[in-house]
Amino acid sequence: TGVENSDRERESAAVGEAHTAMGNGVGRAMAEYCVKHSDKGHTVEEEILRQCKELPGGQQDQVCGRTVAGLLRFLVQLTAPRRVLEVGAMLGYSTCVMASALQPTSVLVSLEKNRGYAAAAEENVAALLEGRVGPRVEIARGDAKRSMRRMARSVSGSLPTTEALAE
Repeated sequence: TGVENSDRERESAAVGEAHTAMGNGVGRAMAEYCVKHSDKGHTVEEEILRQCKELPGGQQDQVCGRTVAGLLRFLVQLTAPRRVLEVGAMLGYSTCVMASALQPTSVLVSLEKNRGYAAAAEENVAALLEGRVGPRVEIARGDAKRSMRRMARSVSGSLPTTEALAE
């Protein structure tokens, strides 16, 4: 039917986009596998992508697109990490993508230097996790180099809270 053909065309386009985004080192079969086995995006994620289009020139390119987001989601689902560290939250798109794939007991800390972006990321993560038990997600404001140095000094490999990272 027309709907099935449309779905196949979208999936084929997504596979082509994934293959291109992943580079020549990843075969088309791997790109196809990632597209087929990753969850589809959440409506909050689509809203964040809309917000990204409104960013001043050049900054839109700093946000991973749907294809890379699908790969991120797939990798997080595949590895089921207990802890994730993200450097650069921006508006929280990749933060939300990873949070949606994490186990409820996982922790994701995202470092963001720009206070405006950090606030937007916090709002977007709150909208994603609203009304459900999910991973603990913290947006740490401040310089990533300093925050990571503090993390290196932290005790026994657990990620510190945002309070411990505050400048």
